[in-house]
Amino acid sequence: MKKKTQEKQTKLGQGLLKGLKEAVAFENKKMDLRTTTLEIPDVPPEFSKAEVKEVREGLNVSQPIFAQILGVSDDAVKAWERGANKPSGSSARLIQMAKQEPQKFQQIMRSLVD
Repeated sequence: MKKKTQEKQTKLGQGLLKGLKEAVAFENKKMDLRTTTLEIPDVPPEFSKAEVKEVREGLNVSQPIFAQILGVSDDAVKAWERGANKPSGSSARLIQMAKQEPQKFQQIMRSLVD
């Protein structure tokens, strides 16, 4: 005789089961899936050493504070401003946002502290 064991369902397991049930319901035309249209911006532009410094100074912060805001090392910001490297990925996107909307950028940064 086989013993039945009860296993505690984890949140991951519950989520997987729910997803599978929804997939079956969709396949059987018993459920419509929600869709969202989102415009995705192009890859962030490259920033020259002068532009990085201009954005940082526009925010009125030091290199270490700018690094902290962007989640990078002080050395990364120094290298960008020397022209040894260029910001990429999420750092470039954040610099782009700070350049385009410095007041909104500062407001968002302040809201993350509260």
